[in-house]
Amino acid sequence: MTILQNHIYKKIIEYLWFENKKNRRFARSLSMINWYFHGVICSLNTKFSGRYKRIEKLLNHHYQKPNSRDKLNRCALFNNLTELDCATGALRDVSMDALKMIAPNLRSLKCGHGDIRMMIKLGVKPEYFSCPVLEHLLFRFNLFFDREPVDATPAFQVQLINYLKKHRILKSFHIDCEFNDGAKCVEFLLQDTTIERLSMDCIDYCSLVSRNNLYKMKTSVNDRKLEMLARVHHLKLGRDLDNTFKGITRLLNRQQQYGFKADRVLKCSVKMTGDQIEPEFIETLKNNRSIRRLYLNIRDPTDKTANFKFIKQINDIIQEHPTIANKSKWFYQ
Repeated sequence: MTILQNHIYKKIIEYLWFENKKNRRFARSLSMINWYFHGVICSLNTKFSGRYKRIEKLLNHHYQKPNSRDKLNRCALFNNLTELDCATGALRDVSMDALKMIAPNLRSLKCGHGDIRMMIKLGVKPEYFSCPVLEHLLFRFNLFFDREPVDATPAFQVQLINYLKKHRILKSFHIDCEFNDGAKCVEFLLQDTTIERLSMDCIDYCSLVSRNNLYKMKTSVNDRKLEMLARVHHLKLGRDLDNTFKGITRLLNRQQQYGFKADRVLKCSVKMTGDQIEPEFIETLKNNRSIRRLYLNIRDPTDKTANFKFIKQINDIIQEHPTIANKSKWFYQ
């Protein structure tokens, strides 16, 4: 085929691939036409997700078994695998030697495990499972009441810190566990890493964010410690811990003190028990010049049908605010 024909066929395959996920099975079948088509499909076929049996089939059918110099099968459709999404327990019975064949190329790993020991073994000990180019790491936990809670395992936190110290190219890290009071992991994640996107469950202990490269963070934090996260560019707060207008006021004031340009984003749920808003919040919102987008979910836990009169007052300020861009979508439910 000519270069022009190759270019046309590549565009057709890419259109099939990205237009609808249902087309991908047909697109993969085109890899049998010739090696050029096979190469195009492999360049697109970078993600794989599934439970234990699917991953086992992937390793058995798309890779040669680890007895012939651990080389990948030339005909494999997943020889360019960079993203692996494993269901809970999926890696438990998979051959470690087989996993080592794909680990060096993984840039994104999502794995869930039912017990902490397995996750430590597979996730944060390089001698077991080394991913030298890993940039995105997500740990999911499926804990039961008869198992040891995450926040009571100092061994896990030590292993995690050691891993993060060695793996400086990691860009995003997500872990759905609750760190206990005084957790060294939280302090390290907020101050000493190169991670740009961070997601954690509730953090009772929150140290001051001292770095400016934390672009996005999702967590739940005590209202009194909210201002410690002022350096985070995009902050999304969950509902696990109640936040108030007092906490938001302190956060906005701290951002203003730092002198940030208008590039901050805040999304949070605000707990109200009456219809009176803090006057200090109104004044702070008027004078703040660091916030770019503000999303508020205002609720009363005792009255789900509460109609707050001060909503109009906040809306009037936002409509005239010089830096807030989402003027029509600041209130969400």
